Amino acid sequence: TAKRVEVDAFIKKLTAIFDFFPENRGKKLVPIFSCLYIPDEMVRYLTEHQIYAMGMKDDLMQLLNAEAIQKKEERNGDRQIMSEP
Repeated sequence: TAKRVEVDAFIKKLTAIFDFFPENRGKKLVPIFSCLYIPDEMVRYLTEHQIYAMGMKDDLMQLLNAEAIQKKEERNGDRQIMSEP
C-alpha cells in the first residue's frame, strides 16, 4: 500500500532530477508512481502533483489517474510537468 511519506519522498526526488540528468533540462518529465495498491486519497494527492499513479486494477497494472492528469494538462495548456529549478 502506498503511503504519503513514500509519495512525498518521490516528489522530493523529482525536484532534483535535472541535477543528475542535466542533459534533459527543458524536456518534459512524466513522473509515474507505481505500487500494487494505491488508496483513492493517494491517487488524488498524486493527481494534484501531476504524477501518474500506476496500480492494480482488474488484475492488471494500470494508470489510475490518466484521464484526470490529461484534463489537468489541457486546462494548463499542456505545460511541462516538472521543469528545472
